[in-house]
Amino acid sequence: MLQIKYTKQAEIDLDTIFHNIFKDKSSVAVEYVNKMREFIRLLQLNPYLGFDCKKKNIKKDCRILVFDSYNIYYNITKKSIKIGKIKNSRQNTKF
Repeated sequence: MLQIKYTKQAEIDLDTIFHNIFKDKSSVAVEYVNKMREFIRLLQLNPYLGFDCKKKNIKKDCRILVFDSYNIYYNITKKSIKIGKIKNSRQNTKF
């Protein structure tokens, strides 16, 4: 089973998501981020659950997993699944 690893940017993104939710609904912020992490762990069982970034006209070798209104950008290596960024789908994401 592949190990899930988060880049520093992905951790910052999760922290930002938490704080943005906390401002409006403090009681659900922890639960929401935990559910997102659980959803990401599904990649351990099926690394190809997301779709190829090229389908979104992103010219990078990556995949996208969609959780609620967030795009989770990741790469698959021989030993791990590397979570690179987590962005709101309404944001213009540049690589």
